[in-house]
Formats: sequence, C-alpha cells, structure tokens
Amino acid sequence: MAPPLGTGAGERSSAAAAARGGAAPEGVGAGGGLEVPVARDDAATVVLLESLLEHLADGVLAVGRDGRVSYWSDTLGALTGLSAARALDRPVGELLPDFAAAFSGDAAQVAAGRLSAGRGELPLRLAVVRVQGPSGITLGRAAAVTDLRREQEARAAREQQAALTQLGQMMATAAHQLRNPLGACLGFLGLLERDLAGGPSAALLGRVREGLGEMDRRIGELLGYARPRPLEARRFDLAALLRDVAAGAAARFGGGPRFETRLPPRFELRGDADQLRQACENLLVNAAQAAGATGRVRLLLRAARTGGGRTSARILVRNTGARLAPGELPQLFEPFVSRTRGGTGLGLPLARRIVEAHGGRIEALSAGGWTTFVAVLPLDSAPGPEESP
Repeated sequence: MAPPLGTGAGERSSAAAAARGGAAPEGVGAGGGLEVPVARDDAATVVLLESLLEHLADGVLAVGRDGRVSYWSDTLGALTGLSAARALDRPVGELLPDFAAAFSGDAAQVAAGRLSAGRGELPLRLAVVRVQGPSGITLGRAAAVTDLRREQEARAAREQQAALTQLGQMMATAAHQLRNPLGACLGFLGLLERDLAGGPSAALLGRVREGLGEMDRRIGELLGYARPRPLEARRFDLAALLRDVAAGAAARFGGGPRFETRLPPRFELRGDADQLRQACENLLVNAAQAAGATGRVRLLLRAARTGGGRTSARILVRNTGARLAPGELPQLFEPFVSRTRGGTGLGLPLARRIVEAHGGRIEALSAGGWTTFVAVLPLDSAPGPEESP
C-alpha cells in the first residue's frame, strides 16, 4: 500500500504543520505551482485526497525538495511493477531517468518518455507541477502519470484502418479489371469445350476450367473484402446450406482430406444465406488446405445457450494437422496472413467479418492434434433446430 501522502523524508511533518498554521489559499500559484489546502486537523480530508490520487490518471507520484520520491501510488506500482516500498526515498532521476529534467524548475511541465521496468518498456507521459504550501513555500513536485500504450494502440489501429481502406480501393479496382478478361476467357473456354467434347483435349480443358475457377474465387475474395455488401436477411435452413457447402468442398478436394459432417436434419436461422455460405466455404477450404491429403476435416452444427438464456448456432470446423501456438491463432484473422502458399490471406478475415456482421463471433482453438474454428451466430428471432431422431 502507498504511504500517507507527503513531500519527502524529513519534510512531511513540517509541511503538514505549515499547512495547519494559517488560511489555505486554493488553486494554482505563481509559476504553475499547485497550492495544497488542508483543513485544520481534518484527517478525513487527507484520506479523501489520497483516495482521489489513487484514481487519478494511471498513477501519481510526489517528489520532495530533496529530489527523492515521497509518494508512489498503488496504481503506479501496479502499472510499473515497482511497489511503493521499493520506490520511496529513492532519487526520482534513478527511477525515471527519462523524466528527471521535468522535476526541475518552477513551471509546470509535460514530458514523454519510456520506463524500463520488470514488465518491459513502458511509454509514459508525465504532467509535473510544483506543489506549494499555504505560505507559498515549495513542498516538492507532483506528477500525474499516463500510460501511452492505449493511445499508441488506438493510433496504430486508426492508421491500419486507413491503410486497409486505401488498399481495399486498390484491390477493388484491380479485381474488376481482372474479372472482365477472366469472363472472356471462360466464355471462349465454353466454346472450346463444346467443339472438343469427347476428344483427347477434353481433360486438359477441364484443368483449365479449374484454374480459371480458382482465379475467379480469389477475385471474389478480393472484392468481398474490399467492398462488403449489406446483409440481405431471410429465414433459411442452415443445416441444408452446410451440407451443400461440405459436398462442394469434398468435390473440390477430391483426392484430399476426408470430410465428415455431423448436422441436424434442419436448423432454421435468419441471416444472409449467400454471405454465410461464403464464410463457411472459406472456413472449410482453410481446414482442408491445413489438413492435407491424408488429414481429416469435420463440420458440426449445434445449438447452444448463451447469456440471457438465448439460443445460438455454433458452427465448428475442425481439421487435423500441425498444432498452432496460442500466439499464432489471432493472426489467422489478420488480412493477408496465409498459412498456404499462394493464398490471398483474406478467406478467414472475410469469414470473421461476415459472422460479426450477423452479431456473432468467431474464434480459433488448437489442441490435441486438432485445430477448431468456432463461429457463433445468434438466433434471436429464429426458432430452435429440430432435434435429431
């Protein structure tokens, strides 16, 4: 626990006596100093002030005229990992070398720097003021500490969003320019397939169609992420949609992993069926690519109770393969991060965006030889699923 608020070793009792000796002027004194009023013999006021300091900014410290720390709040101790017992009576320049100059001079100062503590480098901002007693005597200096990590994270998020917006515009333009000639290629391919049906080149044309189809899917991912569409909600059978998606994935990866499904006969949901189909396709394609030719992919659909007693749909996509470290899992949903060679890195971020647009959430887990993606979708106005016989 932080000690009673004071001004420095050997100065606390004299400062308190000076404070009780006369009228207490209020506010900020000459030169930007803070004048500290203390009610006559009012210990409750001191307790109140100390409680206020504990909740001010991210931490508070006080330094006496001798330059040594006389107060180190518990919140500052929690932030830095340095307790008040270890900080008291030590030179402020020793504890906060980047801020030593801010504790000299009469004017109020604001300084930014870093603190090397047991919890790593902390970016901090200190607002330092001179503390005066009722008679104008300088008692020391006090500083309100602000943890700059939140500001830096918010700024980084804004910059990332701006960069992604600009990149999205570029992707949308490029995708449209690619899709036009691709459509022409598919049209001419259809004519060739008609003219060469049954001939020795038919199999080669099939491979060409597969390649063009893969390119079309990649362009669709670029467009889907760059220009998200508004939801067109309607009631549909989620179980039937998932069966269709699983069949399509199994056909696409014919010589790949073994697909298994555990789906109820029917499961009604209100949402955008086309976009949810795309999200589930992306999850299954990601799982199949991670599992490899000899792996296994499971698709499950369950009903679950969430907070408030509401029912939600839980779509689970599981695959065998290399275990992912906990630190790798959040990165899977970052744009342009791909575990497979040649991927766009947009499949999983697009799936997350679609699920979240429906008021749901998606997360990844990896344990016991399986990696599992769980998409949770609320069923606020939809009836529950029919039970399996």
